[in-house]
Amino acid sequence: MSIVEVSGDLSPRRARALAAELEELCAKPRANVRIDLRSVRLLHLAGVNVIIQAMVQARRGGGEVTVALPLQPEARRPFELAGVVSAVA
Repeated sequence: MSIVEVSGDLSPRRARALAAELEELCAKPRANVRIDLRSVRLLHLAGVNVIIQAMVQARRGGGEVTVALPLQPEARRPFELAGVVSAVA
């Protein structure tokens, strides 16, 4: 299992860097990736989109992406707004 830890602010700029890392990891057959967002303080919707794309990519290859949601309520809010809390939790 690959673990990707994210902390601080997940801005659109950082989301692009995260997307590149996740794309590489999820391209492997049967990729098993854990994204740890527990230390994220602020999460932009771009970050949510990157995570959803990684989940789709991994599933296509027979793998899985799991997410440890942010502990901060304001950082969880974008997942709630996108309606995907149950898909990532």
